[in-house]
Amino acid sequence: MTGVRWGILGTGWVVENSFMPAIRELGPTHVVRAVASRTAAQARAFARQEGIQDAVEGYESLLERPDIDVVYVALPNHVHEKWTIRALESGKHVLCEKPLGMDPASVERMIDAAGISNRYLWEAYAFLFRSQTAHLCTLVQNGAIGDLTKIDSTFFTTIATVNYRWEASMGGGALYDLAVYPIRLADLWFQHAERASTVSTMRGTVDVESSGQVAYQRGRVLEFTVGLDHPYRTSATLWGTRGRIEVASPYHPQPTDLFTLFDNSVHPLQAAQHTGTFQAMLAHIGDAIQERQAPQYLADGSSRRVSSILAMLRGHRVARPESKHP
Repeated sequence: MTGVRWGILGTGWVVENSFMPAIRELGPTHVVRAVASRTAAQARAFARQEGIQDAVEGYESLLERPDIDVVYVALPNHVHEKWTIRALESGKHVLCEKPLGMDPASVERMIDAAGISNRYLWEAYAFLFRSQTAHLCTLVQNGAIGDLTKIDSTFFTTIATVNYRWEASMGGGALYDLAVYPIRLADLWFQHAERASTVSTMRGTVDVESSGQVAYQRGRVLEFTVGLDHPYRTSATLWGTRGRIEVASPYHPQPTDLFTLFDNSVHPLQAAQHTGTFQAMLAHIGDAIQERQAPQYLADGSSRRVSSILAMLRGHRVARPESKHP
C-alpha cells in the first residue's frame, strides 16, 4: 500500500471542519476516495466543495468499493453501530465518531465485529493523539503532582437549533455528545468505576446540561459539567496529593493554549500544538493500518468502560426541566 484510501459516511460539521482540513495537511499519503450521504445531491455538493472525486448516494454502495482501506463514520449517534459493523464486515478499518454506541451491548457488538473481521476500530477522540495529552501523561506518570486523585472538567458549546443532538431518539443530549470527553480523559488514569450519578437539566427529552460524578476504586473521582447551550469553553484540573495541573483546553488545544503545573511554585507550560485537531490521529491510523507502528487507543477496553459509565449516569440521573426565563 502506497497511501491510505479513505471513505466518509456523512457530510456534517466535523467532517468539513476537522476531518477534511487534516486530510489536506497530511498531503498525498492520505486521500479520500469517496463520500456518501443519504442523497446524491448532498454527496455531490460536499464532494465538489472539498475536492473529492466520487460522491455516493447511500452508505452501502461506498462500503462495497474495493479501493477504500478505512472508513470514517460521521453519522448521528443512533446509527453508529449499524454502519460501523457493516464497514468492518466489508473489510474496512473504521474510525467512528463518539459515542461509539448507544449502550454497552452496542459497543460490545462493534468491538466483537472488529475482532471477527481482523480490522482496527477507533473511537474518534482526537485529543488522545495530541502532544499536550502526551505531556500530561508524562507529568502524571513521573509524579509531578504526587498521586492523582481527582479530575474536574467542563465542556460547553452551542449547538444549532436544527441538529440531531436535540433528538433523544438519535442519541442527542449533553451526556452523549460532551460527557464522553471528560470520561475518556479520566480513563487514561482511572479505570475501575464503582458508582456514577448526574443531575440533568432537560429541554424536552434531551439533557441540555448535565453535572455528574464518577467514583472509582481507591477513592478517585471525576466531576464534570457539560452543556449544549453555552459559549464554547473546555477545561480540566488534575488534582494530586502534591499539586495540581490546570488545563485551559484539554480536548481541542490550539497553539497558544497553556496548561499550568502548581506544586510548591507555578509552572506555566505549553505543549506545541502545531497541527490541526485531527491530524495526529489520522496520521497514526495511516501508520497503523500500513503496519508502520502498533495501533494505539483502539476502541476496546476504554470504549467499554466509557459506555458502562454513560449507562450508570443515565441510570442514576436526577432530571429537572429547564427554567423558562421571561
